[in-house]
Parts: sequence; structure tokens; C-alpha cells
Amino acid sequence: MGRKKSTSEIVLTWIIVIGIAVAIGWYIKDSRTRIDVTGLINAEKSTIETELGLELENNPKMVKKIYEYSEAELTVEGGTSLGVALLYADGKRKGFHIDDKRYTMFGIEIGDNVVDVDNNLAYDYEGTFEVLNDYMDQGISKGVFYYNEAKNDCLIIVYNDATGLVVALTYYSDYKKMTEELSGV
Repeated sequence: MGRKKSTSEIVLTWIIVIGIAVAIGWYIKDSRTRIDVTGLINAEKSTIETELGLELENNPKMVKKIYEYSEAELTVEGGTSLGVALLYADGKRKGFHIDDKRYTMFGIEIGDNVVDVDNNLAYDYEGTFEVLNDYMDQGISKGVFYYNEAKNDCLIIVYNDATGLVVALTYYSDYKKMTEELSGV
């Protein structure tokens, strides 16, 4: 007959088993398949809704969370819990925005750090500049604008300054229009 385990040994065993289960759960959750939306950035709204299984509706509260420097009136469809938003300047579609780990764009994921961005960015750009802002009322953030003047488009990667991690990505198909209020650009 074997030695009987003490209560502390049993508790320790259960703590280890639970710890391993939690670690496996976090790994599975973090390694889930992400959807690359790069091919949808200029797609019709109905195509985007069908492909992603979403219903994108007008969301005025999301406007203040978007980096844009246009003289036009910005409107947003989607965002908040959906993780995807379409951006319009004076009613004309100009952009595509993500802020959820379910999606990737141009090789970048929400939660990536600067090194990940440097290694994985698949957007063809000519130059960059930074703008400080307060993204989603969660503290100071910085938007790094990657632009391509020849194509007149840009990708904005928004980093949380406290964590240094990507919190949002915004693509604009009309770089000049969406940055017209920035001087020196």
C-alpha cells in the first residue's frame, strides 16, 4: 500500500493542474485564427458584412476614437464591440478601421509591439510621421502614419503609450483628404 497524500500535497496538485489548464486556455485563446481583412479594405459594405458576419450601423460615438484630420464631416459605421468600422468623409467612403484581436491588416495584429510591426508590416509606404492623441479615452496614444503619396493612401498604426502595443489600425484610401488639416505633411 502506498503512502497517503497529505492535504497540502493534494491542494498543491490541484493548484498545479488548474494552473496548467488556465495556461492552456490562454494559449488557445491567444492563438486562435485571426481574420486578415486587408483584402476587404476597399470592398463594398455588404461584402464586408457577409464576409465577417457583421452588421455595420452608424456609430457617432466612434468618431472621436478615429485619427483623422480632414475638414470633412467624419461618420463611422461599426466599431465598438464589432472591432471593424467603415469611415466616411462627407458621406464618401474613405477608410477602414480595426481595433480587435480577431482581425489583422497588412500583417499587423492588435497587441503587436514596435518590433512586430517593423518585422511584419506589409504596407508599401514612402514615409512616416507621428501624431499624439487620446485613443478611446484610455490615455495618451500615438498614431504612426505610414503614407504612400503616389497611391494617395495611408495606414495609421495606433500605439498605447503606456504599453507600447498596437491598439488600432486605420487605412485611408485618400491620404490627402484625411490629413489636410495637418501642417507640414
